[in-house]
Amino acid sequence: MTPRRRVIRIAIIVVVCWIATLGIYIESDVKSMPCHSDDGIDLADVPNTDDGLYLNAYVETPEFTKFGIPGILHYTGASSPFSLVVVGFVPVDSGFREIVIESVSVSNDADGRTTHVHASDALDEFKTTHGAVLCGNVPCGRIIDRCASVTLVVKGALLSHDGDRHFERTLELPIHRSTYVYPGWAFVFLPMYA
Repeated sequence: MTPRRRVIRIAIIVVVCWIATLGIYIESDVKSMPCHSDDGIDLADVPNTDDGLYLNAYVETPEFTKFGIPGILHYTGASSPFSLVVVGFVPVDSGFREIVIESVSVSNDADGRTTHVHASDALDEFKTTHGAVLCGNVPCGRIIDRCASVTLVVKGALLSHDGDRHFERTLELPIHRSTYVYPGWAFVFLPMYA
């Protein structure tokens, strides 16, 4: 086989593969599984906890890295550090009006550091299938450096007119990266059916 025929054969294979896929798209995202201060607790049980406080946490991926050649090979992935959000739930009749996060200690991280955060959120009513609870979402900033399970020690206070109540909770936060590979035709034809 001559070199010219070999080049033509390779070009035909590349064109046929491109037509079959319309390029390859790779997407990567970071997610955290739900973590709880008391394993297996349901929001219906918030009034039944020892002190009426139920904490949860999750990560957000505020920025994405994109590179590649659209139509051929394109990558989109979550960039670290990741934002941490702590969510607090208390009973409606608890009298608390605000949740304040004073510090978050992150271990199993690169350096096991403590990040001093002073963030708060007003407690708003949150409807569940079992009734209502008060809920506050407290963004703690971009303090998670790696995509790995971490242990958080959250220190803060619940504020009320009758006085503040300080708390310290340990949360296990499993974090994992999900990567998906799509052919380009999935972006052309599947949005019609969404």
